[in-house]
Amino acid sequence: MQWAYELGYDYIFKADDDTYVRLERLLSSGFEQHDYSGCRYKNRHALGSSGFWLSRRAMEIISKAPISEVVPDDPWIYETLLRNGIVSFDDRRYVDSRFVNRIPSGFQCPTSAPR
Repeated sequence: MQWAYELGYDYIFKADDDTYVRLERLLSSGFEQHDYSGCRYKNRHALGSSGFWLSRRAMEIISKAPISEVVPDDPWIYETLLRNGIVSFDDRRYVDSRFVNRIPSGFQCPTSAPR
């Protein structure tokens, strides 16, 4: 994120290395309207497994924050941004309901994924 921030990127999409992305859907999702958006886990942090967006403002905060020992990084990003007044926007299009059996209990999934 610091690299993207220093190079002047306005947004970054952070996802795990096994995340499947349909670029045309991703780019038309309206991410530009939020500083931090993705599908929230237990109404808190956006899941890195399905990916989330960070704005330049959010990247700056994360880049300047002291690195935490908290693992994984998703909750740390959430806590850091929340302390700085940025709340995650919950966009359920980032989780495909076909994978409902792989999602932790207590997680609320959408009824269908956009096609």
